[in-house]
Amino acid sequence: MGSPTIEPALARPASSQQQLIQEEYTVPGICTIRLLKKNPSFDGVDPYFFEHGIAGGTAFMVWEASWTLIDLLKLPHWRERVQGASVVELGSGCGLVGLVAASLGAHVLLTDLPSIVDSILTRNLHLNTHHSSSSSCTADADPPTRAPSPDAPDTPDASSTPAPESESPPQPQAQQQQQQQQQQQQRVWGDSVPVGRGTAAVVELDWDADAAAQLEAASPPPPTHLPPPTQPASPRPAPMQPQQARTTPRPHGARPSHAEEQPAAAQPRNPQACSAARGDPEGKKVDLILAVDTVWLRSLLPRFTHTVASILRLQAPGACQCLLAFADRAQEGMGGEPVHSGGGRCFSTRGDVFAAIQAEGCSVEVISEGRLTQDVDKLPVVVARIWRG
Repeated sequence: MGSPTIEPALARPASSQQQLIQEEYTVPGICTIRLLKKNPSFDGVDPYFFEHGIAGGTAFMVWEASWTLIDLLKLPHWRERVQGASVVELGSGCGLVGLVAASLGAHVLLTDLPSIVDSILTRNLHLNTHHSSSSSCTADADPPTRAPSPDAPDTPDASSTPAPESESPPQPQAQQQQQQQQQQQQRVWGDSVPVGRGTAAVVELDWDADAAAQLEAASPPPPTHLPPPTQPASPRPAPMQPQQARTTPRPHGARPSHAEEQPAAAQPRNPQACSAARGDPEGKKVDLILAVDTVWLRSLLPRFTHTVASILRLQAPGACQCLLAFADRAQEGMGGEPVHSGGGRCFSTRGDVFAAIQAEGCSVEVISEGRLTQDVDKLPVVVARIWRG
């Protein structure tokens, strides 16, 4: 993999009494990300250890495997896939990888435990809301995108004169633009803010709870404005739901029945997200899942792989995939010497990870591997692609 592509550009002097420090990380040609992270010089009692345990306490550090995954996202193939995509990052921690993906043009949902969301992840999102959008970017990249407002009405082109509704249906170009807007809206998460060329939002996500319900809560509400009619205007009443459809025409001047007078408002709060929970292809779209070192402990494996599989099942087969970067802490070092005595009992091996993924009915393959350059043991690091065929 070579040297890391993320270079600390600024590190504020920190005393041993500070629990968190702020640093800037520059991804050349893409963005500069500001992060709050754990102060390695802090010599007091770590309050996060008692609240989160060993696994949660590591959320306040930047994993070196993040650099491996960002190296991959910079490649033309993945960079193109990320632009405009709906992305979920599991176990975001400081949020570095997700914020870089947003800077590349993705619509990212950063997720983690509730206390981590409150103590560091939301703060890091706010640090980068305006900063990364003005950071250095490649000259040939697309202009920044912004989260469309679900309540904003469609603004017609002032140079065009729309035909009256009674004369002709909307033109194919207008229908195509409307469809593209709807598809784009499905990929933007609720409460998103602009980050670089994309958007990002933060939400709590519990790996022990239903992933579909949690993603539904993070989805934007449906638009309140009505789309333009697709049929010419007619004095006839609008079609009703199948269960209420009339079989005979109503006599002229007759009062509509009580059932016909009922408003069709008994709809779910978010029909797109609810349909996603049912596996409906018209529901919330998730194009890509990102994760870094979320499987380093064996105890994390079942919950993580089940969460990934649950999200993949919400999408059509092959429509969504997960990129997982992790260091193999139970393997041997560069010289063949054992690394981390007893690692096979508490640390996950590559075989453990792949077996847990396949047990969930998903496929997995290694698409990149190397060695951690800053780790004293030079541990192997892999990026695996997970999908449901």
